[in-house]
Amino acid sequence: MKIKNPVVIGDIHANYKGLKRILKQLYIIKYESPRRDKNQEETSHWKNPKEYQLIFLGDINDGRSKGKSSFKTLLLIKDLVDSGIGLLVQSNHQADLIKAWFSPSLLSKGKESQSYKELLYLKIKDPSTRDAIEELIHWLNQRPFYISFVLKDKEYICVHAYYT
Repeated sequence: MKIKNPVVIGDIHANYKGLKRILKQLYIIKYESPRRDKNQEETSHWKNPKEYQLIFLGDINDGRSKGKSSFKTLLLIKDLVDSGIGLLVQSNHQADLIKAWFSPSLLSKGKESQSYKELLYLKIKDPSTRDAIEELIHWLNQRPFYISFVLKDKEYICVHAYYT
């Protein structure tokens, strides 16, 4: 794949506010379009005037955040990736979260992993988020372990350090 203006970002660790600051510094801003009437859905779109391609190197979630911040950060990055502005490389933090979701027996045994605690926190604290979490987990499970791209006729490979 060819990328024009890559920006490589690593180890967010659920720092939602920090990620928002990075986006603001890059002039990447999400605009909400107001509804004209109550039956119309709100729409939003990203402005990316410098046409940056964000490459996230994993470690997006972090169990120390008590879940909510990790969830918001993952949803923000999913929105960026789904809109074509970003790419996400899977990391050990996302892999742990995926394993915890697909292996409920690990959760019932009280496994003391940060990612398991994080997942339990979200499920117990706000059960209404279950469908959104499940959709996010399936989406994360489809992320690659590396991304290769060409820039000025040279090939580059991005991978999370845990997998090197």
